[in-house]
Amino acid sequence: MEWLSAFLDIMFDTLNSVIQNMVGLLSQSPEAFNGTLYDFAKGLNSVFQATGLALVVLFFFIGLSDPSHNLAEIKRPEAIIAEFARFLLCQLVVANSYLILHQISTIGTSLISTAWGAVTNGGGMPTISADGTVKEALSEVKFNILSISTDMIMLILLNFIMIVALGIIIIYISVIAYVRFFKIYMYIAIAPLALSTFAARNTSEIGKQFLKSFCGVLLQGLVLVLSLLMFAMFFSNTTIDGGDGAITVVWKYFISMFGQLFVLVTVIKGSDQIIQKMLGI
Repeated sequence: MEWLSAFLDIMFDTLNSVIQNMVGLLSQSPEAFNGTLYDFAKGLNSVFQATGLALVVLFFFIGLSDPSHNLAEIKRPEAIIAEFARFLLCQLVVANSYLILHQISTIGTSLISTAWGAVTNGGGMPTISADGTVKEALSEVKFNILSISTDMIMLILLNFIMIVALGIIIIYISVIAYVRFFKIYMYIAIAPLALSTFAARNTSEIGKQFLKSFCGVLLQGLVLVLSLLMFAMFFSNTTIDGGDGAITVVWKYFISMFGQLFVLVTVIKGSDQIIQKMLGI
C-alpha cells in the first residue's frame, strides 16, 4: 500500500504548512493582518471618543451621588482632590484609548513572536512526518481488490476519516485565529465607551473587566501558538513498536494520531477557559 504511505506524506506536509502559516498569522500585529479593518476600528475609536468623554462626566456624577458614600468623607479636601484627579485621569485615558490598546496589543504580539523565535532559533520548527516503522509496515501490506480483508477495508476507512478530521481541524483552527483578530478590532473600536466607566468607583469594575478581556484575547493567540508548537514537537517524536504485524502497526499509528489530534483540539477549544482562569475573568 505504497499509495497510502505517499498519501500520509502529503497529509503531513499539508499539516506542517498549516501549522507554520497559523503561527505566522498569529504572530502578525492587528494592523499587519488587515490594515483596512484596523483603520476602520481606529476611525470608530475616534468617533466614539466624544461619546466616551460625555460618559466620563455622567459616570463621575453618578459616582458622587452614590448613596453609599459618606458625605462627611467626600467634603474633605483630599477626597475632593482625589475624585477630580480620577475625573481628569479618566478623561485622559478615554482620549488616548487607542494608544493604550495599541501598546497592549504590541506587547501581546511580541510575546507570540518571542515564543516563535525561541523555537526557530533553537533549530527550526519540528517537522511532522510518518514514522519509518509505519512506512515499512505499509510497504509490506499488499492491496488486492479480489482478496481484500476486513482489516484492510477498516484501514482505508480509517484513513478517510483521518483526512476528514484533519480538514475539519484545519478549518476550526483557522476560524479561531481569524475571529481573534476581529475581536481585537471590536475592542479597539469601543474602547472609549468601556474605559469611561473608570470615572466612578462603583462602575470602574466594568473598565477593569474590559481590559482583562482584551488581554485575554491577546493571550489566546499565545496559547494557540504554544499548542500548535507543542503538538508538532510531541507528534514528531511519536514512535511505534514494529514487533507486531504490519496491519497492527498501522492501526496503532492511526489510533495514536487520532488521540494526539483530539488532545490538540481539546486544548485549542479550551484556550478561552485557560485564559479566563489565568486572568480571573
